[in-house]
Amino acid sequence: MKATADTLARIGWAWALWMSARLPGQLEGKAAWEWLRDGGPVDDVLVLVRQDVASWAAA
Repeated sequence: MKATADTLARIGWAWALWMSARLPGQLEGKAAWEWLRDGGPVDDVLVLVRQDVASWAAA
């Protein structure tokens, strides 16, 4: 599959929204970008990213 500029733009917006969303019960109630800014482990965010990507792929 060839990525178009439109597809890449949609992916970018989805990523930005995901990074800004507070995830109930996760990352001490912080958005991913806040967690990372405050020195939280990257691996904690990667676990959540992988879970969400897997659920999106299954949909």
